[in-house]
Amino acid sequence: PPHESCVRGVCSSHHPNANSTLLATCGGKLSMEFYILCHGSSPSKTSTVSLLCSYRTLGKATIDHRMNAVRASPLHPHDKKSHMILSGDSDGNLHLCVLSEKALARKTTIGTKLHGNGRPILCLELIRCFGKILA
Repeated sequence: PPHESCVRGVCSSHHPNANSTLLATCGGKLSMEFYILCHGSSPSKTSTVSLLCSYRTLGKATIDHRMNAVRASPLHPHDKKSHMILSGDSDGNLHLCVLSEKALARKTTIGTKLHGNGRPILCLELIRCFGKILA
């Protein structure tokens, strides 16, 4: 499904030797959408994209309150096919989710909101260093 409002950020996360990739988009009304891209096993097979789930915050977000940036990174162990997703919003807050590539019974997920200083977050970067992920 499309976003209720415009898309502001897009990223992907891929486990080594996996035949799938997590795609994340973020945008207006503090929304994120998560998709799985399944790669064809041979050049003659086509790839498919399917919706995994959506992220929404509790309460009603205004159209002026939006996610501006998103980044994702695969988590260990690789056989669990989990990813950490971090996004930044127009009020300076960070939104953290951990998702598995396995299909969920519900199509909505929740995360943790880390309160910021009120200044918009316009970009993010995730760096792996000595087994840790730094933002």
